[in-house]
Amino acid sequence: MKLFLYFIIFAMLIVIIPIAFRLSVSLGEKIGEKAVKNHEEKNKGKNKNSNKKK
Repeated sequence: MKLFLYFIIFAMLIVIIPIAFRLSVSLGEKIGEKAVKNHEEKNKGKNKNSNKKK
């Protein structure tokens, strides 16, 4: 009986981990796109070379 419970828990982990990984990747892409968009809007009129050391 214990072995069966361990098998069920192990199977749930095998199913849940890839789903969680895919969700985190898709959320990360959305956050990254939003960050790039905000950064581009924020720095539209600025000179791109202003951050470089002289």
